[in-house]
Amino acid sequence: MIAGVVAVAALAGWLVARSSGQRVPDQQASGGAAGDDLATTLTQARLLLGSDPIQAIELYTDVLEEQPDHAEAHTYRGRLLYVGSRQASEASRAEAVDVARSELVEAIDADPNYADPHCFLAVIADDYDDDQDTARTEADACLALDPPGEIRALMAPFVAALPTDATTP
Repeated sequence: MIAGVVAVAALAGWLVARSSGQRVPDQQASGGAAGDDLATTLTQARLLLGSDPIQAIELYTDVLEEQPDHAEAHTYRGRLLYVGSRQASEASRAEAVDVARSELVEAIDADPNYADPHCFLAVIADDYDDDQDTARTEADACLALDPPGEIRALMAPFVAALPTDATTP
């Protein structure tokens, strides 16, 4: 479970660092292309991942209102809901985890080649469900989709910390 927490924290830090200086296609160095509200909203949400998760969730929700099948918005709204669920009562947490998991599944449905939701499903399976078989399956799916090197580097120790045969105590 500690490996799951470390993986989530490390992924969040990496995403903030990755997106803090991001410029999207057709964006000028001094600002975005006119009318590119979706890209601007996504950039703002990425920047708020580690500092203001409630505002980031609201921004990802705005993206999904405009583009309901946006894999990144589903993924990171789900991740933020999961991380936030740690401070809820057990009954509320179970509901929040279910919503987070469904967001991640929506992301996979929207883009089956997007590695990130698989990574977060692996963390939930290990950290919340104590289901190392599913954690390994999802982590393997994440790695098989050839995520960026930073995610691969974070998932490798997570996978290494999982028991090799989770069905054996």
